[in-house]
Amino acid sequence: MARLPFDALVDILEAGATPRTTLSSGNLVFDLPSATANFFGRTGELTALREMLDPSTPGRKGVVLYGLAGSGKTQLVLKFIQDCGSRYSAVIWINASSQEQTVQSFADVSETISALWPTRDLPITYYGTNPERRVLSRLRSTMHNHWLLVIDSADDIEAIHLSNLIPDCKHGSVVVTSTRRSAAELLEGHSFISLEVDSLDNLSASQLILSTAHTKPTQEETPSRLDRRRLFLEAVLTLRHQEAV
Repeated sequence: MARLPFDALVDILEAGATPRTTLSSGNLVFDLPSATANFFGRTGELTALREMLDPSTPGRKGVVLYGLAGSGKTQLVLKFIQDCGSRYSAVIWINASSQEQTVQSFADVSETISALWPTRDLPITYYGTNPERRVLSRLRSTMHNHWLLVIDSADDIEAIHLSNLIPDCKHGSVVVTSTRRSAAELLEGHSFISLEVDSLDNLSASQLILSTAHTKPTQEETPSRLDRRRLFLEAVLTLRHQEAV
């Protein structure tokens, strides 16, 4: 089936994004990026994630989602968390888009762990001040071992030392997103499974655009952005008409 480039839809997705930082259960959820309110498609990928990251199965689980920038990897993970996050004792999100962001994310997570992690737990095995090592030590040594760690936008795998960010343990689940296939190849030695994320199929892309085309414009939207909305809608309607002929 022909596919419509997903990066052309990013602005529309952002217009429908809402914060998602908590879940309904009592588990610990760290700050997450904004999730779109209009998510379509990806049924196969979501099913695969549910199977590969099932917290009830023994051992540490790991998945690398790789694909072109704008293909929807981050939103796919956020949708998975929305659907299945309550199954995990903790959901931890690391923004690995740069070395600086990675360091800051681990520092933020370390502070949250110090403040909110359950007090009744195994002793932590690292007593230093390095936030990254402290977070990984906590994940390795815990009774609350059904955690989910997301390392998002791990594109510069050399600068962030990606393999060092994976907890060395026999429990928990890890998802890595990257634009580089080499990230998947690197983590194969850590028993990770790779999953390529392609562009949305035409039907899902059409549903996405149509669902947002008639939303009320925000004050921040410029005339050029509104024109782009109309052009996208016209393109989708034309495509659907051609497919119906």
